[in-house]
Amino acid sequence: MPAVDAGPIIKSIGWFWESKPTGNLGIQADRQWANLTDNQTVSTSVATFNQFTTNGQQDLESFGTARDRLGFTPVEPVLLYVTVGLAYGQVKLSGAITNPACFGFCGTTSTGNYQSGRSTGEGYAFGPN
Repeated sequence: MPAVDAGPIIKSIGWFWESKPTGNLGIQADRQWANLTDNQTVSTSVATFNQFTTNGQQDLESFGTARDRLGFTPVEPVLLYVTVGLAYGQVKLSGAITNPACFGFCGTTSTGNYQSGRSTGEGYAFGPN
């Protein structure tokens, strides 16, 4: 089960342009600091080897999106919109293989980078547009 730190911190910035009477165009970016962690440990004992332990951990330290939004107001106060853009996350992976005497193979490794993908969606909003 993922462990979550004391609540993510969210930063968002955006700009929206409204064309009367029905249009809405905008850009928006957000970033969340999440500190989500998940790990798995497996201990194994094979007759010809000493007992060894394998551990893997993954961390998602932050994630966010940068996207465009196109909206339409069919009737006040309803706004219908579609959004498309980039999604990204800062990922760290680490692993270790150990045994009590560290006889044979023992080792650790880790790596970290940004992973990216696409973000798409649609929605609606109520209120003054």
